[in-house]
Amino acid sequence: MTAPEPLAQKELPLSALQEAMWVSWQVEPERWVHLVPLTLAVRGELDLDRLREAVAVLCARYPMFTGRVVVTPEGTRLTWADAPAIPFVVTDGDEQAVHDARRRPIDLAQGPLARVEVVRGREGVTVVFTVHHLVLDGASIPPVLDDLSRAYRGERLGEPDDVAPFADYARRSWELAVGAEGAPMRAFWRSTLSGAAPARPLPAHQGSQGAPPVVVPVPAGLVAEVKRTARELGVTYFTMMYGALFAAVHHHSGADDLIVSTAHHGRRGNALSEQVGSFAGLLPIRQRMRDSDTYRELAQRLSRDLRAATAHGGLPLAAILRAADLVGPEARDRVSDVVLTYWNTAAGPHDVRHLDFGPAELDLVDATNASDQRLTVLLQEDGSGSSLIWQDHHGTLGAGLLSALADDHLTMVAEMTADPGRTLAQGRAGLHPSRAAGPAAAPVPAAGAAPRKAPDTHQEVMAALAQVWCETLGVASVDPLDSFFLLGGHSLLASAVVHRINERLGVTVSVRDLFAHSVLGDLAEVVARAPKTAEAGTAQARAGTVFRASRFQEGIWLAERLDPEHARYHIPLSWTVSGHLEPETLRSALTLLTTRHQILRARFVDEDGLLYQETLPAHQAELDTADLSGLSAVDRAERLAEWPEQAGRSLDPTRGRLLRAGLFDVAEGGQVLALCAHHLVLDGESVPLLLRELELCHRLATGRARTAPPPAQYHDRAEAEVSAEDLAHWRKRLDGAPGSLALTGPAEPEPHGAVTIPLAEGTTAALLPVRLERKVSGFMIAAASVAAVLHRWSGQDDLTFGIPVATRGGPGAGEVIGPRLNTLVLRSRAEPATTLADLLDAVRESVIDAFEYQDVPLESVVRELRPSRLPGRTPYVDVMVNNVGVSRWSARLGPARLTPVNFVSRAEEVSKFPITVTFTETSEALLGTLSYRGDQVSAAEAQRVAHDIGSVLSGFAEHLSTPVSKLDFAGVRS
Repeated sequence: MTAPEPLAQKELPLSALQEAMWVSWQVEPERWVHLVPLTLAVRGELDLDRLREAVAVLCARYPMFTGRVVVTPEGTRLTWADAPAIPFVVTDGDEQAVHDARRRPIDLAQGPLARVEVVRGREGVTVVFTVHHLVLDGASIPPVLDDLSRAYRGERLGEPDDVAPFADYARRSWELAVGAEGAPMRAFWRSTLSGAAPARPLPAHQGSQGAPPVVVPVPAGLVAEVKRTARELGVTYFTMMYGALFAAVHHHSGADDLIVSTAHHGRRGNALSEQVGSFAGLLPIRQRMRDSDTYRELAQRLSRDLRAATAHGGLPLAAILRAADLVGPEARDRVSDVVLTYWNTAAGPHDVRHLDFGPAELDLVDATNASDQRLTVLLQEDGSGSSLIWQDHHGTLGAGLLSALADDHLTMVAEMTADPGRTLAQGRAGLHPSRAAGPAAAPVPAAGAAPRKAPDTHQEVMAALAQVWCETLGVASVDPLDSFFLLGGHSLLASAVVHRINERLGVTVSVRDLFAHSVLGDLAEVVARAPKTAEAGTAQARAGTVFRASRFQEGIWLAERLDPEHARYHIPLSWTVSGHLEPETLRSALTLLTTRHQILRARFVDEDGLLYQETLPAHQAELDTADLSGLSAVDRAERLAEWPEQAGRSLDPTRGRLLRAGLFDVAEGGQVLALCAHHLVLDGESVPLLLRELELCHRLATGRARTAPPPAQYHDRAEAEVSAEDLAHWRKRLDGAPGSLALTGPAEPEPHGAVTIPLAEGTTAALLPVRLERKVSGFMIAAASVAAVLHRWSGQDDLTFGIPVATRGGPGAGEVIGPRLNTLVLRSRAEPATTLADLLDAVRESVIDAFEYQDVPLESVVRELRPSRLPGRTPYVDVMVNNVGVSRWSARLGPARLTPVNFVSRAEEVSKFPITVTFTETSEALLGTLSYRGDQVSAAEAQRVAHDIGSVLSGFAEHLSTPVSKLDFAGVRS
């Protein structure tokens, strides 16, 4: 036997699916989840030296088996350069030794990604050929085993596969996962899985190990009848078996809304159709079961849904779940509770159940991927017939339920074939009794009340961290493998998370810790080692109706009085309504909302130079209504844009009632809900909580909820004191920094305005590898792009700009509606040789550093440093760079779903600074606007700066090594 020539190219980028496996391994390297152990029972005499040589030849044919994962400046790679031979171990042992061989972890960083263990026992010899799922999926098993058999028999194998299709697949997987091309797929899954029922519908069994597999041969006569009936119904044999599985799970779980996932081979086009590798994923198929459904209706509906899911099956499972807002362990349990896989070797060229290793024969006993799937059902067809293998991987079902499910499934297959017109209720008579009332497995806790004491054990730390992430990110649950930033977290949320962690867990961790350990499991290890501070707890509310205003509120109050023309602090919000909102019910919900939250019915009083907020009595909420459905689209848009302007002018802080609402009927029976709030009572980080409270009040108004616990009030939280040490840090950080940019401004003042920052299609996807490799957030990349343009535009090698931060530190501050913002100053320096990568690293450090000292108000910094001041300009902040995340800005009010209208900055609302750059990252794209004050920046200059920012950001990944002084702003690549 002669090995083929080695490849010249010996590395590949990881696909989105492979990257998820890599992250999973980094968090828990001892887990055996992504192993594919091929267990082969030997009959006859097996020459082990010959087998060892055959394995070497096989690995020359598939060199990725010998690889490992490395992190390079270009991203995470799979490399097999200078790879060692895969381990080949022979041991004496029993069944436990085989079990251990199947579950022994593989080190992805060291490699290789495969091994062979031969176990010689009293009952015979077993070969366990284990390959990591990173380089092998189910569809790849038959050709690999066939090639191993051929190599053993002395046949020459083919040359190694061309790596180009693998690299193309990896790039495409990222584009589909996060880029524009995948938007239709993500929209399909968002629609299909929206509102999916809770996880783990099957009753739980208190066990510690998986029950033995239940193997159910399907009688040949029944197989023939099923296939005949399938043809009559216009479906496939697999769909019939799949439908019966849905029916069996429906019976034993009592759940009407079910997801039973199935494997999807993931190969597209001829280039990958025969390749060995890792392309397969799961398709979560959802069915809403009714006892009145006939078997015919179930099979035909399932067939349609399968075709639609397969057509949109190019996404990795993680991207499907993110698109549907299903994140965390509960969501993953939801789609992996029950999984059906289909392996039809009879239809292909390789029937590998019985391999010819002449004179020995090797029987494939088990090829099940070791996974987190709770129940796996393998439908297997080969030359000897059809069979079903039922596996309870972790012992959470128990042998009794596993056998009952297997029996009842085959019974339902026979029922479907005998009479497709029978209903599910009629077919239930001969089944085992349902045990749906059994205890459920305990999920990781979601958002809820804070723990009463600081957590002690690692499990308690993990649960407490999960709870904090849920509250901050607005998700139902999180998993130890989840990344804060890939769940929607960003730089401006990082400080809120760290404050909550320190407050809730009684520890001291920093924003830098979160950036360095953004995966939940990693951060839990850091928290477990962090020094303890005060006992965890919550603040107590203070009595009274008059309270001292916060520093932020005082700043707004003063700014409006010093510059009423420009400092207009109104927050306009709007949502499209799917479904229908009843105006009177909405009005009642809004009244309850303002009653529950004192800040929403406060007025502001200046007494001897000090600002106080006074709580007014509860009042009926104001709701403007209008029917705009008869207007043209242009006129309707104009009316909707006029309303927040009119509402904003009516918001008088001295009289209170600083929240207004409007409900407008628009075309085709739709509605738009609009809110306008004064910045004295609301900020962007409060909007998700405002929506959750509005949902609660709507349930109270409609009687769907009877009571609700009292909410935390804005005045309950204590504002952090400014320490001399923190102030000294800012003094050192900004010592010698210029107080302003060299803005010349137009010769004559121009109107204020806003322009779009042009970004190339696919920018979000192109930036993702940079984020993962350099451990930066999307906002840090955006801020570095702005800094690069400002250096070139101003000609200054030392400059500053501002970023807003939600300073939600202190007991209870993260759970209250109300403004808690500060402006942090970032200082940027760029020498002629400073590259874009250098600038990004510096911005990253500057952002993290600023967040660690965020409680020092900007006005305190200005007073301390006394920079030169210009009329109408805030020192150090001629440019404000903002990030608006709207991922948690959706809500459901009864039958109506609220979807936020894309955020577009209006010049009137953001004209507090000469330039305000605002980025909004949605699930589909990155959007950017630049607003400007016409008395400080001309329209032509604003257009130029916006264009240059778009050019840098669109080509950021390509120009990391380019000096900032050499960046080409010629145009945006599309």
